Amino acid sequence: MASPLGPVNTTSVDSSFCFRVAAVGGSTGGLGGGAGPCSNMTVNTIEMIINPSCVLEKPKAIRKATINGVRVFPYYSQKVWNGDTYGILGFSRLTDHFPAVPPADGLYLCLAMSRSSSSGCTTPRGLCFGPSCVYSLFNNEVTCCPASEAALG
Repeated sequence: MASPLGPVNTTSVDSSFCFRVAAVGGSTGGLGGGAGPCSNMTVNTIEMIINPSCVLEKPKAIRKATINGVRVFPYYSQKVWNGDTYGILGFSRLTDHFPAVPPADGLYLCLAMSRSSSSGCTTPRGLCFGPSCVYSLFNNEVTCCPASEAALG
């Protein structure tokens, strides 16, 4: 996933930020080729680690999400690991809308985020947990590529 671009569109109520999930060539593999753990992987789910407060907020700061222009609906959950609580933002059943192997130019995940949320979850920096956006890609068998991260700039 590339660092977020944006805001790519701003209205009076929201700002859109986009991430690109793309093939990475070379011996480490990638979504579209190579010999690594993600080589030619079917992406069925994307999960990001987010601030737990963003899971609990109502209404949610994410007003709309699309992948390659197709509307997708997020799910939110919390996970406890080593005594710390983390938020999870996920998009599943992606194979219902996209080809088995993502196109060479990747998948574009765009989030329209409310400009009026009081929780601070209105930008990638406020949404993501820590100094970067950590994410995992899962296939239909619920195995995944190693966790990766996108810098927040």
